[in-house]
Amino acid sequence: MRQGAAQSVERDREPDALRDVAAREEARQEPVAPHDEFADADGPVGIEDDGATVLRAEANASASGLSRAINASPAEWPTLRWRWKVANVLKASNLATKAGDDFPARVYVMFDYPLEKLPFAERTKLRLARALYDPHLPAATLCYVWDGKASAGTIAPSAYTDRVRVVVVESGAARVNQWLTVERDVAADFKAAFGDEAPAISGIAIATDTDNTGESAVAHFGDI
Repeated sequence: MRQGAAQSVERDREPDALRDVAAREEARQEPVAPHDEFADADGPVGIEDDGATVLRAEANASASGLSRAINASPAEWPTLRWRWKVANVLKASNLATKAGDDFPARVYVMFDYPLEKLPFAERTKLRLARALYDPHLPAATLCYVWDGKASAGTIAPSAYTDRVRVVVVESGAARVNQWLTVERDVAADFKAAFGDEAPAISGIAIATDTDNTGESAVAHFGDI
């Protein structure tokens, strides 16, 4: 988020068997109430790349990520900008299926969406998940991804929950191993994905995950 709008605070994923980056709703909640590092193996590490300090996240049939809580108004801070680079795309990824719900790079934006706006069934499931796992689980999340197949610009529900909408920002292998700068109007993306005005942003997370497909991926993130 520009001009330091993304201050840090934190919250983690669910414990133990529930700790999946893309969260297995209802047992797997998409990411999370903001906390620091989450990983099935080693978490992201800071490295030097082309003269800048960036985060390197690696997944081998696992998941690795980092999340931070923020408090930002999309009306005041509408633009999210970041840099990312991936070493490869995933052959078996498929955003329409749980088995293919893996991406070499994800950037999540979590929103403080009013619970009363959810349909009754979704509201009930979220209340149960909050009671069981984490009282701060978000009710609405945008998940920006680098996918191997779906066209850039695709917006679709997560295979695990309608409360998360996947936005394909980059697609295919044409620009792997290159630093790309992404800039998104999160308020416009929320409107396009959920059909409603964007509430306050409550957290941001980055991740790479291959726990469903069993593949391997390396992603770098910088300047969010």
